[in-house]
Formats: sequence, C-alpha cells, structure tokens
Amino acid sequence: MAAVSEVPSPVEAPTSPVMQNGRQSKTETSASSRRPVPANTASRSNDAATRTIPTHTVVQVSPRFNSQNGTALRNTNIASTMAGQGAREAMSRTTASSVGQTSDTGARSTPTPNTGPPDRRVYRNGRSAIETDEAAGQKQPPPPLAIPQPSPRPDTRDIKATKPQKSGQMVSGRLEETDLNDQERVSQFLQIHDIPQDARLDPLSTLLQWVSVKMAQVDHNDGEIDQQASRLELRERQIGEIEEEYSLLQSQWETWAEMQNEHLKNANETIADLRGDVQSERQSVQTLTDSLAEASFQRDHANDIYQTLLQEMEERKEEDQEYYRAEIARFKQGHAAQIMTLKEQMNSAQTRAENRIATMKKTHQKDIEITEAEIKGATAAMTIAHEKEKKKMEDELKETIDGHDAALAELRQQHSDELETERRAFQDLRRQMASYSSTGDYTAIKDKDFEQCIQLHARSISKLIKWIPHPETYVLDEHLDPNNFLARNAPQGGRNWPKFVRSVCWRFIVRGFFSRQLGFGAFGPDGEGFRELDCVHQLFAIPDPKDPTGPNTILPNNKELNTWRAKFFDGLVQTIRNGPAGQAESKYTRLFYTNVDIVTDHLVSALQQVVNADLDSTIREQVTSFVEGLGMLALEMGSQRAHICLETCEYGENIVVGDRFRDDAEQGYDQLTVDLMTQPCLRRIGDGRDNLTTERTISHGDFVAIKPADLYGA
Repeated sequence: MAAVSEVPSPVEAPTSPVMQNGRQSKTETSASSRRPVPANTASRSNDAATRTIPTHTVVQVSPRFNSQNGTALRNTNIASTMAGQGAREAMSRTTASSVGQTSDTGARSTPTPNTGPPDRRVYRNGRSAIETDEAAGQKQPPPPLAIPQPSPRPDTRDIKATKPQKSGQMVSGRLEETDLNDQERVSQFLQIHDIPQDARLDPLSTLLQWVSVKMAQVDHNDGEIDQQASRLELRERQIGEIEEEYSLLQSQWETWAEMQNEHLKNANETIADLRGDVQSERQSVQTLTDSLAEASFQRDHANDIYQTLLQEMEERKEEDQEYYRAEIARFKQGHAAQIMTLKEQMNSAQTRAENRIATMKKTHQKDIEITEAEIKGATAAMTIAHEKEKKKMEDELKETIDGHDAALAELRQQHSDELETERRAFQDLRRQMASYSSTGDYTAIKDKDFEQCIQLHARSISKLIKWIPHPETYVLDEHLDPNNFLARNAPQGGRNWPKFVRSVCWRFIVRGFFSRQLGFGAFGPDGEGFRELDCVHQLFAIPDPKDPTGPNTILPNNKELNTWRAKFFDGLVQTIRNGPAGQAESKYTRLFYTNVDIVTDHLVSALQQVVNADLDSTIREQVTSFVEGLGMLALEMGSQRAHICLETCEYGENIVVGDRFRDDAEQGYDQLTVDLMTQPCLRRIGDGRDNLTTERTISHGDFVAIKPADLYGA
C-alpha cells in the first residue's frame, strides 16, 4: 500500500475583517484605507508557493449579491467546507501522540492545528455563509468525517541511514484497522462528492489537496467579496451624504414652509386690516357724499335766493326808473305848458301894446311916447318876473332831477354793494364746495390770510431799517445798485435810504424763493434744491406763450395739474412745518433750510457791503426770521390750486398806478415810470378749477417813480 504523505498543517479559513457582529461599522474602516491581510492567509499563500498542486478541473464560484439587503453571498461548495472541518477535528485527536513520537525520532513537529470552530463568516444581513446557502435551498451536507492522523514523517537525517522502502510498504511495519477504515471513509467521501483522484497520491492527500484548492477559491471569493464590500461602503457613505443633504434640504424646506405660513398669516392679517380700512374709507366716502349733497342743496338754495333777490331788485329798479321818468316827463310837461301860456300872454300883450301904440301915434305923439315908455317898463317888469319865475321853476326842476338822480345813484350803489356781497358769498360757497369735492385734505387759503402774511414780513423788513445805519458816502457794487439810484437821488438827502434798503431786501428774497412762480423756486435759483424741483417742473412745463422761441417756460393752467401741484406742495409744507413723523430730517426739509441759510447769508453780506461796516449781532436773527417766513409763503402759494403769483416791476417799466402797484409818493398820476421797486405785489389768477382767468390783486406793491419833469427833462 502506498505510503501516506505528511499531512500539511490545517489552514483556517480567513474571516473577512469587514464583517463584525453581522454589520459593518461606518466609522471604523474607510474605503480609502488599506485592508489588513490576515496572518493565516499570508501563510497559506507561502505554502501554496512551495507545494505542487495537481492539475484538475476547478469550478469557479462566482459571488452573488442579495438585492434586498446589499449583502454579497458566496456560492461555496459545502463539501470543501466540511472536509476542512473533518481534517481539523482528526488532527486535534492525534496531536498528543504525534508530539511524543516526533520528539523521540528528532523529526520536525507538525504545526499546531487550528482547533477553532469552522469558518462561519457573518455578512451584513446577520447570517453566516452556511446559513445563507441553507436559506438559498442547498442540501444539508453530511456529517464531517473523522480522518485519522497519519504516522509522522521521518526526519530527512534518518532517511539517509535507512533503506528506501517500496511503494505501498508501511512505515511502521503494519497498518492499523482504524487507518483502513479512515482510508475507506475518505475514498467513500471522494466518490460521493465526485472528486477526481490522482494515482500518484493517496485519498487523504487528494482530499487535502482538493480542500486546499477549494480554500484558494474561497480566498479568491473573499477578495472579491471584500472589493464588493469596499464598493458597498463607498456606496453607503454616498447614501449617508445624500441622506444628510436630504435632511438639510428637508430642514430648509420646513423652515421655508414655516416662513411661507408666517407670510401667509401676515398677508391674511394685512388683508383683514385693508378690508377694515376699505370699510372705513367707504364710510368716509359715504359721509363726504352726504356732505356734498347737503352742500349742493345749500348752494342751489342760496343760488335760488340770490336769483330771486336779483330779480326783485331788477323789478324794483325798473319800477323806480319808470316812476322817475314819468315824474320828470310830468314836470317837463307842466313847465312847458306854463311857458307856452306866458309866451302867449306876452305875445297878446305885445300885440295890444303895438295896436295901442299905433292908435296913440295917430292921436298923439306924446301919448305914444308915454305909452311906449309904460309899455317898455311893463314889458321889462313882466320879462324880469317871467325870468325869475322861469329860473325858479328850472331850479326846482333841477333840484328834483338831482334828487332823483341821487336816489337812483344810491339805489344803484346799494344794489351794486348787495350784488358784490352776494357775488363774494357765492365765490366763498364755490371755494367751499371745491374743498368739499376735492380729494385729500386740501384747504384753500383765503386772500386775507395771504395779505396779512406778506404785510407782516414787509413790516419786519421796515423795522430792520432802523438797525441799518445810513453811511456818509455810497460805495456800492453794481449788482446792489444797478441803476445808480442813490447817486441820482443824492440831493434829496437820506429820505430815499429806507426805500433803497427795502428794495435790496426784496431783491434777494425774490431771487432766493421766487425765481420760479407757484412754489418751484422755494429751494433756490440753482444748486441741488433747484435741480430737485426742476425735475418736477420740467415734466409739465411748456414754452412761454409770450416768447415761444425763448428759454422761459411756464406751467399750464388746468384743473388736473393745479390739483396735483397743490397736493405736492401741500405735502412739502406739512413735511417742512411739522417734520416727518418718526423719521430723521427729510431731504426736502434739508434743502429748504439750506436755501434759507444761503439767502440769509447773501442778504446779510449785501447789507454789510451797503453800510460798509459791521452790523449789529441781532440783525442776522431778524433776517432769518422773515426770510424763513417768506420761504414758507412761497411753498404755501404753490399749495393752492389757484395761481398765486408774486409780481415785480423793473426800472423803466410803465405802470398803471393802483392796478398792481401804488406810487410811493402818491403823486396822483394814472401812469408812471418805475425807478425802484420797494415791495412786490401778490396776485391771484382764477380758482384753479372752474375759473382759470379772473385776476385779482391780493396785496399791492410799492415803487418809487421817476418824476415826469425829470423824465421829460432827460
């Protein structure tokens, strides 16, 4: 019987380091870290390099992948696993006797077998490879075979001293019955599992060689499984990152949803507030509509009363005129009849006298002369009496006519006064109706209020004059006295000095706040403030009809633009006067007070140049007071729908006295030529809605006139 070769040391199947307790830890092993190589795997690879492996058919076992839990399954051969297990158990039973024999003969000891339990690798799903194969429906392998431990291989040093033995000769001289039984069981195992046998090897060596091949396949499969596990780890890491991103996106979405819900809640609250405001506005509109209807009724009633009174006055006027015409005609008729009677009597007397004269001439010349003398005397007396009576009657007639004319003039004046009163009341009602029917909180400023305002500041300028001393000599720049007024009027002494100071003050004020009418010059003639209002002015400005090709522009006078302009400047007035609620100083407030400071500085500097000396410290405060007041007046003029304009007159301009300006010296002329303007005039044009043309002077201006003698003499 062939000799049994030395049984190699049993090799324990390697356990994958990534499989621990049925699940891999994500934080312990990184996909990029190098996986450790087990010691038994390394020793196995060294043994395989020194051992000749017979060639036979090797079945490649491909790993499978469980799609449900991501676990790689190995389709291992149950026979190889069970054979390895049986070999290890046989080695464990014969270890003790083998150690004693090898120590006596000096042979090398067999390496201590791995007596641990068979390899039961645990995968991610918590099941071992055998359990996985069993779950896959594979057959339960037979119980492991008890393979006896062969006789120890003699040391190579002993082989040199002994003779070679024949093939099949037993090493110990006899073969135990148990060995034959084990060999038979091994052969039976090989036949059962269709394991090809090599004639050169005994069944046990064939079995061990076959187990080694299977173990190599298992190691190969383990390597592939480790690679798949690495890829799965990378995939799990990616899935973890995706889950983290998903969690982040989900938290962001929840935050966004909360914000949207909050915005929706705020929007619903805002809608509820707006609905309440709309309801309040509707009630306000209804109240205003009722007020408008009531005011319209009062207006119609007042108009009816006015028309009735006017008709009654016209009827009374016609009746009085007819009565006085009849009386005058009656008086004229009565006097005419008396005059005709007297004339007839005079003619009759003259005829009788002539007849008597003729008779008396015939009878006696002396009697004729006496009679003629008597007739002449009687005629003269009658003529004188008639003239006296005629004059008396004419005086009575004239007195009566004058009385009637005076009464008629008084009635006309009374009627005119009543008509003017009714007209003013009607205009006040119309302005009141305009304020009722307008949108917003527009309030028309009365002409009386404008007049009081400008007269108040004019008195402040006049009071300032006593703080401006009169210099002994005049050394002025051309822009302060462009027409040489002081030099031309020097012979009159200091009487014209207050007029000149007033003119200088008004000239700087007009330039600083009224370079453009209707409030658009309130922020100055240039600079940032001018540009701010100029942008608004240019939106609606049109060329001046008086000079279409010139650079000057004006604003159209229509209802819509007047309403918009009044609303705009009313907002500026409220912002500057009251200050923006709960805010810092607004832009327009800053521009307005910047212009006030500029005008004040220029005016104080000009007065110092005029006086050619330092002024009192209180002058600046006084100047600032009326400069700021006139600046606010410019804005208030723009806040009215009617065109409220500040008009000036220039040197050499012909002025109709009493229309817009008054002669400072009250010379009594109807028309004069301007020498120096001492105060501008304030005028109103229309009401900004229905009447756009009627002009009215609110406050007259003053000017110094060139005397006609000086004008003609020049």
